[in-house]
Amino acid sequence: MKKFYRRRLITVSMLAFLILFILVFSGMFLFSFLQMESETNRTVQALLNPQENAGQKYEGVRMPGAFQSRRGQPMFSSYYDITASKDGTVTACETRGILNETETDIQSFVRQTLAAGKTGGRWGTFKFGVQETADGQMHIILMNISIQLQMLLSMVRSALIIGTALMVLLFIILLPVTAKAASILIQNTEKQKQFITDAGHELKTPVAVIRSNLDVMELLQGKSNWSANIRSQVERLDGLVKQLLLLARLDEKQWAGKTSDIDFSGELKNEVSIYEETVTQKELTLKTDISEGLHIHAEEESVRQLIHVLLDNAMQYTPSGGSVQIRAGKEKRNLCLEVTNTVDAFPQIEPERLLDRFVRGDTARSRKNGGTGIGLSTAKSVADLYHGDITVAYLEGNQFQVTVRLPLTIM
Repeated sequence: MKKFYRRRLITVSMLAFLILFILVFSGMFLFSFLQMESETNRTVQALLNPQENAGQKYEGVRMPGAFQSRRGQPMFSSYYDITASKDGTVTACETRGILNETETDIQSFVRQTLAAGKTGGRWGTFKFGVQETADGQMHIILMNISIQLQMLLSMVRSALIIGTALMVLLFIILLPVTAKAASILIQNTEKQKQFITDAGHELKTPVAVIRSNLDVMELLQGKSNWSANIRSQVERLDGLVKQLLLLARLDEKQWAGKTSDIDFSGELKNEVSIYEETVTQKELTLKTDISEGLHIHAEEESVRQLIHVLLDNAMQYTPSGGSVQIRAGKEKRNLCLEVTNTVDAFPQIEPERLLDRFVRGDTARSRKNGGTGIGLSTAKSVADLYHGDITVAYLEGNQFQVTVRLPLTIM
């Protein structure tokens, strides 16, 4: 249990840090990239219009602070200053800095660029700009930005190294911290489980005493509406106590080692037959589709409780004249049980919240029908115990559906 909580805490903490780091680094990288693009574009335009910058010396591209070897010191880029005719013939080409492109490469670039009618863009590791001069010639600046791109790549590498180092450091720090936090969580969880268990056992005695006294009273004085009401509440309290003890056993996983092969199809059919009288009294339409030969490896009583909770929930909350549909079959490698029933209205809460303990969609209606708010949570605990899942859905036509999936082979 302690290892489970520690893994969860460490995973959540490191995942939160990773997301924060990615967001911060992505923002810095995007800002630096856009700033580089802006600086290189501005430099290309300045070189295309030297008359507008007469008397000014070309200083190169000023990179963002993160890329400068010294604060305020610009990065110098080599470039080609090309003059060409409109048909793409290069008439002059001046080189500033160290560049290795051949005349054939330059000629091919110029022809393709002018043929496409481009006025600017990128060519490999070069940024270029095109402008027509007063004498009808085409002035082209082809500036090498490989230095800037390498600096961006260097930034990515540095960030990955720093991020990895910080993740390792965070993991080391979290080891003792999560150990303490996990111990506190376990203590609180154990106290809650012990409280449920103790409360359940303590309530069993007064419930038994009340039932015994009620039996004697009815024997001596006869049955009445008062005694009937008392018996109804005693039975409800007795059911609540049993469910509390069941939840305690599920939380402690006391059934984990007491498993056997269960004929799920047979258990489901037997449970359905118990509600024949309820179906008749409420004039319900009951439809069943239960595949034969459904077997799972589990604890028999827990499976019965799961089936009982789902069917009892459907029978209780289906209005007179409504319908209940029960389907059980194979779904890939899982056993799938669907219980669907009509309702007057859906609960005013999200479906998944009905799986929480002591949550009821309609408090007054639940009390009227004997609901305790822990029926579906009990079913969820059973499903979780055997590595299955349970979902609740509100369907069209006021149909309330609960679906449980359990592995056909449960270890």
